[in-house]
Amino acid sequence: MTAYTEALGKVVLSWANSGSTPLSEVRILDETASTYLSTWYLDWTMTIEKPPGGGAPMELASTKTAALVGDRLTDFPPQGGKYQLQQPVDFAPVGAPGQVILSLQQLASTVSYSP
Repeated sequence: MTAYTEALGKVVLSWANSGSTPLSEVRILDETASTYLSTWYLDWTMTIEKPPGGGAPMELASTKTAALVGDRLTDFPPQGGKYQLQQPVDFAPVGAPGQVILSLQQLASTVSYSP
């Protein structure tokens, strides 16, 4: 995901390729109504083009694995499925997970499968 702001320039949120992220899961909630619950587990990196105070672009990593949940899906793979971040995710400089710089409080997303 990419956003642009006057103050920070380009801000990019990307999936990290950590190799230790848990596998995402899908559960059938109601077979007769075809209702699914899907949880995506994600480790992220974030790049801020113009960090506060100036300097080179800032590279951050999530300090814990995020969970995005779609709890009322009627199709799987989803077509327009609504997902929500389950709890805030902190970000710290890469290699310094104890120095939290920011926290992502909310993230709503719409997911569609395209073969």
